[in-house]
Amino acid sequence: HASQLTSFVHHLQAVSRSLDTNASSLASSSSSSRIDIEAGTWQESYPPYSSPRLRDRIRTGQQHLGYAIRQLDSIFSAGHIFLRRNPKAQVGAAVYLVCLHIWVMYILSSHPAVPDTRPGATFSLELINKTSI
Repeated sequence: HASQLTSFVHHLQAVSRSLDTNASSLASSSSSSRIDIEAGTWQESYPPYSSPRLRDRIRTGQQHLGYAIRQLDSIFSAGHIFLRRNPKAQVGAAVYLVCLHIWVMYILSSHPAVPDTRPGATFSLELINKTSI
């Protein structure tokens, strides 16, 4: 597991370096963005005409989004650990996914055929008028 973790960390560093070089080459002189994957931060230089209030709203929005992403990450990590340690849960999850896919395929394949090729709004209004009589 240690070698996989090390290779994963090296891969993340390489992707981060690649994003940094792409972001610096694409950045314009008026506004630029910098994304740091490992730190989970997004630094933006604001145009000179933007208000401090707007900057504060963007900053708090980024903080809330980062908090929500961290919460989802911890939930999915706990679920992954639970599934890895419980074979019965693995079987249950597999059965659930198979049933879900079968249900979605049934829903997608059982749609009623529309007999006319008129626009939807016209067809709907005519259908309402026929049923209200």
